[in-house]
Amino acid sequence: MSEHVEVWRQPDGGWRWRFVADEGGELLELLSNSAEATCEEAVEAARTAYPDLTVVVDRPSDETADGTAGRSHLVRWAGTALVLLLVAVRRRGLPVLVLLAVAAVAVAARARRRADARGSGS
Repeated sequence: MSEHVEVWRQPDGGWRWRFVADEGGELLELLSNSAEATCEEAVEAARTAYPDLTVVVDRPSDETADGTAGRSHLVRWAGTALVLLLVAVRRRGLPVLVLLAVAAVAVAARARRRADARGSGS
């Protein structure tokens, strides 16, 4: 692929794109001037700028098409919490159960805040 456009997610949650070309063995990269709120917006902006080029999206494996964490991640967390909860109830009783419930709520709230922040486009 000598000329194409790449789209990727930045650490702050925004989506960027860049034009990439191989100019006689030298790599040329032209970065978009601003970040987009969603992957779809970045792809649309890249296609507007370079309509005839292939757009390649670099999406982490634990994200879905809308840029949010996939359900498999949540299922793993819930399964682990359930196993720990069952072990705690059998061995220690109710106080550990309460502690685990509070921790699970805190983790879920944090994940929800992160998902909401991604969706707000800030």
